[in-house]
Amino acid sequence: MITSKKDGGPVAEERSGYVTAEAVVAECRDLPKVLIVTALPLELGAVRAHVEDIGSVAIRGGPICECGHFRDPSGDWLVVAVESGRGNAHAQSAAERARRDFRDFDVQLMVGVGGSLKPDDAPVGSVVASERVHLVRSAKHGDEGVSTRPKAEEADPDLVQIARKVARDQVWPARVREPRGGRLPARDGQAYAGDWPPRALVAPIGSSDEVLADGESELANWLRERYGDAYIVEMEGYGAMFAASRERTPAIVLRGVSDLAASDKTPERDAVRQPVAACHAAAFGFEMLSHWAAARATVGVVEQSQLNRGPTAGGGGGMASAADAAALPREFATASALLLQWPRTLPDGEEIERPELKTLTDHVEGESASTTVVLGAPGSGKSALLSAAAHRYVARDWVVLAIKADVVDGNVSNEDELGEYLGLGVRPSVALTTLAASKPVLLVIDQLDALAAFLDLNTSRLNVLLGLVRRIGGIKNIHIMLSSRTFEFEHDVRLNSVDADSVTLELPALGRVLEILEGKGIAARDWPADAQEVIRYPQALAIYLGLGAEVREPFATYRQMLSALWDKRVALGAGGADRARVATNVAETMAKEEALWLAAARFDADREFVDQLAAAGVLRRSEGRIGFTHQTVFEHVLARRFAQGKWTLSEFVLERQESLFVRPKLLAGLNYLRDVEQSGYHEEIETMWSSA
Repeated sequence: MITSKKDGGPVAEERSGYVTAEAVVAECRDLPKVLIVTALPLELGAVRAHVEDIGSVAIRGGPICECGHFRDPSGDWLVVAVESGRGNAHAQSAAERARRDFRDFDVQLMVGVGGSLKPDDAPVGSVVASERVHLVRSAKHGDEGVSTRPKAEEADPDLVQIARKVARDQVWPARVREPRGGRLPARDGQAYAGDWPPRALVAPIGSSDEVLADGESELANWLRERYGDAYIVEMEGYGAMFAASRERTPAIVLRGVSDLAASDKTPERDAVRQPVAACHAAAFGFEMLSHWAAARATVGVVEQSQLNRGPTAGGGGGMASAADAAALPREFATASALLLQWPRTLPDGEEIERPELKTLTDHVEGESASTTVVLGAPGSGKSALLSAAAHRYVARDWVVLAIKADVVDGNVSNEDELGEYLGLGVRPSVALTTLAASKPVLLVIDQLDALAAFLDLNTSRLNVLLGLVRRIGGIKNIHIMLSSRTFEFEHDVRLNSVDADSVTLELPALGRVLEILEGKGIAARDWPADAQEVIRYPQALAIYLGLGAEVREPFATYRQMLSALWDKRVALGAGGADRARVATNVAETMAKEEALWLAAARFDADREFVDQLAAAGVLRRSEGRIGFTHQTVFEHVLARRFAQGKWTLSEFVLERQESLFVRPKLLAGLNYLRDVEQSGYHEEIETMWSSA
């Protein structure tokens, strides 16, 4: 069954002042759009003082956006302002969810307050515009002490230059207004926070989810020792900038100084200083917007929003030349080979009909444009279903681009690099938009969950792929199919922000599975219920049948079946020790690099054993790469590696605890240890619990 996100969304005008994002965008289609992220109500009030209200948009699972016009002689703007709440993760989520409904923005600002680390240069009441934003607690703690792992998001270069100009001209204080629903102290009185007129500067800032409440605390010392170039510290800028950079949206953080790095911070002073600081930051931001269009036009820079949107609303960034367009179908076929070759049948060629395939195709053919995500449990057959759908539309002469997300190179950080990786002559959004002008196009992206993380720890691949989906979603003749494990889709803030209808992939009917087994001479109707449930998973059924006649007993758990696969196809017989060594090395390398495919050349010295593992149904070769036949097989081999004790499960998890990538490996490792070594299981639980 198709489930639409729109079905549970807000109804326009259901409550006074509420409108839909579609209505706002339609009304203001000719205006540039700015997303302004704030963390606190007083910061949002400072921003809203500068706009004429249009209405509020309630975003499902996200913030309520306050929309309005910013009227200015240089040109009007559509302003979408959100209150994210404290912390980088909340700021990132709010920005991404706003984009889900409003699509691309021309500019993003983070406006709010912060604490000064350099009181002489950035006193109370001044404004600091970010040159870059450091994530200040990014480090490795090891035997040799603490090693800083620098992470920073650079502000857009054009915005930085505009900020320097605004600070230099010192005209911006004339824009300072009292916040919506509030008052500021008299500027000529002692109660006003800082000197009038306030100063402004452009400088690096630090962003931490920890509150700096003591100037001599560990955090304060950490900032002084490792981030000496930071002028202020705040709590949301990195998350907001992270979200903007992955969408290639020009962005900058603007902070009004409300205290001196906690040395003079009290609730009474905050009550006076924070509203003043927020209003100063908002005034500086709107002065920057006034400069934006004129400055961009003067230097001849093509606006990023036009690059993203192209000739149609929400489009893909222009059209390809005739020569490029002629080559695209061939390039698409080459790029799509891995998913198109993905097994769609059991080892003997028998196929299990999945009713969800008809649901998918009926949905596609009933719409002029569609985005659908297939959700399901590990091993339920999501890749096979998408491969079958892709084949169906290739046969109907559609243009099909099918991507396995887990194979995309980890160095891909933007759409241009994605196009190069796929072997396309142009950006994928341009290619798809060009071809959609003359015939239906299908974009398939499989296994998004393999890249899921609350914050990408090592790569930007997921953001690049989701950015592609957002750019082309809704364009006539373009249909998009995605897949993900259900848990990751529901809990990763970026996956959950995808505006897609969903199809949940149910397990095949037990009767059909029993019929298949009986056809192989296996009397599975008398098996225990738990064993029958395990065998309903297509991946488990394929492994079981691949084990051959030598294994006919039922397995109460999938892990037991994988252990049998290891014993029968890897460890036993001539070369067993070498096959086990190679499989373990592949799994350990993948885990450390957070990759599900590796260059086969890295294992040329063990090519013989790699080939044996491929013949055994443990590894798979494709286009010069090797990977496990299924992610669950990888997770099982990795769990065995942890059980050996040389590299522990707790070490692996604690190094990657922010990443959803680690979740299935943690569960597989704990389940394995619980079954084979209770003492090791309890020891790992205790280690992770005590480190929480």
